[in-house]
Amino acid sequence: MEEERNSFHDHFNLASFLPLLIFLLGIYTIYLFIVGFTTMAFLVMMFSFIVYVANNVCINIFRNASIFNEYLEDSSAFIAFAMTSIVFGFLFYKDIVSLATVFFFAICTLLSMSRNWILHFKNSKGWPLALNGLVFPLIYFIYVFYLKSPGDSIFLVYYVVIGFLAISNYNFLGYKENSSTSYIAKPIEKKEELTEEKKNENASESQNKEELQKPEENTLSSENQQKEEEKKKEGEEKVSFFSKISRLFRKEKKKEEIKKEENKSVEEEQGVVATKKENSEEEFADLSEEGDLKVT
Repeated sequence: MEEERNSFHDHFNLASFLPLLIFLLGIYTIYLFIVGFTTMAFLVMMFSFIVYVANNVCINIFRNASIFNEYLEDSSAFIAFAMTSIVFGFLFYKDIVSLATVFFFAICTLLSMSRNWILHFKNSKGWPLALNGLVFPLIYFIYVFYLKSPGDSIFLVYYVVIGFLAISNYNFLGYKENSSTSYIAKPIEKKEELTEEKKNENASESQNKEELQKPEENTLSSENQQKEEEKKKEGEEKVSFFSKISRLFRKEKKKEEIKKEENKSVEEEQGVVATKKENSEEEFADLSEEGDLKVT
């Protein structure tokens, strides 16, 4: 089996730049909160949400997301939209009850993201993580310009309400994702399951190779059969040619034998005629001798 390839060169591509930008904007937002530039921090947070939407639009258009980029985007979104809200709560509140509310929000957002990863879902279950990058800054600006009368408790209400909505099963985006439509989050699998999948992939690859080799073998076998048939035909033609020549020689030999037999029969007949002539001449000579004796 081939070794796993874990180098960044095999996973990092152009689709990784926008998730990295979201991550850097999230870190910069946290820095602005710590330094004290709260308004600027919320503006950067809203810009991070715009980049997140642009990234998802690009993924839908070009379909260039990989599993590495999917987890990279979710991790960057957690930093840019969840951690920034949590850091703001820790810096804004000092009492124990308020800090407990912030902890509750942090735990709920983490559980929601983990649940969506395992279930092949991205944002269809519970409160979408990225919406914190839009709603939380809007609540801040509404609080600064219009709603100072409720006081600081407005953010505590946000933490509690969004925490419960994050772990709920409600579909806020109005659509249902499944394994075929979900293009960001994938389940976190065990090493054993991964090895089984790799074995299945290797088995499927070997089957595909065998299927690809089968037509080649069939073509080679058909070509070999054609060659063998051609050789057989050539051999049959050669055999037929030699058989024809042998037949001709046999016919000629038979003709010669027939001629020899005819010549023998002619010679025998000639010999019989010659013997008859000799016998008749001898008889005639004997008769003539006898006649001479009588005359005397």
